[in-house]
Amino acid sequence: MTIDVYIFRHGQTDWNKERRCQGHIDIPLNDTGRREAQSLRPFIKSLNLDIVYSSDLSRARETAKLASEGLNIPIHHTPLLREAYFGKAEGHLFLELDHICGEGFLAQFKSYEDLDLRFPGGESRREAISRAHQLIQDVLQNGHRRIGLSTHGGMIRNILFSFNDGALQDFPIPNCVIYHLQFLEGDFKQGKIIGMVNQLGL
Repeated sequence: MTIDVYIFRHGQTDWNKERRCQGHIDIPLNDTGRREAQSLRPFIKSLNLDIVYSSDLSRARETAKLASEGLNIPIHHTPLLREAYFGKAEGHLFLELDHICGEGFLAQFKSYEDLDLRFPGGESRREAISRAHQLIQDVLQNGHRRIGLSTHGGMIRNILFSFNDGALQDFPIPNCVIYHLQFLEGDFKQGKIIGMVNQLGL
C-alpha cells in the first residue's frame, strides 16, 4: 500500500519579487500570490487530498486556505514546515548576501556540498531537513493516504534533495508548484520523487 504526499510552494510575495531573503520573517502573499493560490484549486481538487499540513507562516497558511477553499479538506499548521531560518541574512536582498556573509558564500550554500553550512545565526540545511523529515514521518502514521504539504521554496528543495539519494538536481520551484512523493506504508526511507504535478508559474 502506498501513501502519496503532494508538496506545494506558497504563492508570490513582494519579497519574492524583490529577490529578498524571507526565511522565518512572516511576509504575506501579494495580490499575484493570492491569484496563484486560487489557481491551484483545480489541481488540489484533482488530488483528492485527505488532509493538508501547512507551515505556520502566513504566506503558506493563506496559500493552503485559498487552494483548498470549498473542498472540505482539514488544514493543520506546523512550524516544522517553515522555511529554513537564515539568521542575519533575513530581510536582505540576495545580491547583498556575499557582502554580508563573505564572497562566494551564497554559491557555496546553494551547492549543498556542506549541509552544515549556515548563514550567521541561522539554521543549517541538515537541521531544516531533519525537521521536515520529522513532520513527514509523523504524517505517514496518521492513517491518511493522500496528504498535502504547503511550504516554502527552500524547504521543498531540501526535501527533494533528501529523497533524491542526496543528489542536487535542477528541480524548478516557482511559486505554487506541486511535487508528488510516494512512500510505501511504513517505509519512510524508501520515499521517492514521482514528479511535478502542475505547470503553474512556469
